[in-house]
Amino acid sequence: MNLGHEYFLDLQLFENSSYRFSPYYLDNFPRTNFKCESWLQYVRLPELQCDFEVTEVPHKTLGDAILIFDSLRKKGVTHILKVIVPDCTIHPHGDDAVIRCLEGLHVKKLDWRKQDLSVATILQAAPEVEEVRLYSSGNRDVLSHWASYEGLYRLPKVSPHP
Repeated sequence: MNLGHEYFLDLQLFENSSYRFSPYYLDNFPRTNFKCESWLQYVRLPELQCDFEVTEVPHKTLGDAILIFDSLRKKGVTHILKVIVPDCTIHPHGDDAVIRCLEGLHVKKLDWRKQDLSVATILQAAPEVEEVRLYSSGNRDVLSHWASYEGLYRLPKVSPHP
């Protein structure tokens, strides 16, 4: 597939301690003036880490990803070949947030670092996905479900890698 130019949104820079992915940046992201094509090669969010001391869900996990993906849709993005979200391991985005982020974006490859991400969520968020990277907590019930006919087999375009 020739997409012409290789456009992408890589926010990995914010993983450097000199640059913090702050609420200020998030609040202003929708107003940024960058232009998007309808296709993006990939979108990579920064490492969304939470403070172990915080018992409340911090600002980062309430909607950072939602804000970014909503902004991309408003800027005309309709297809993303690969989505990479190194989500917070303590307070990851909920299934509803994952769905809201990805629905309508025709994602082909999904790497959302959320333990035990359900197949139902993937089906609703990215029904056209061809490649998915899963993260397991080691829960045998989840692993059995992924391996069952009710699990990954329901993703019609995903095939196991040799």
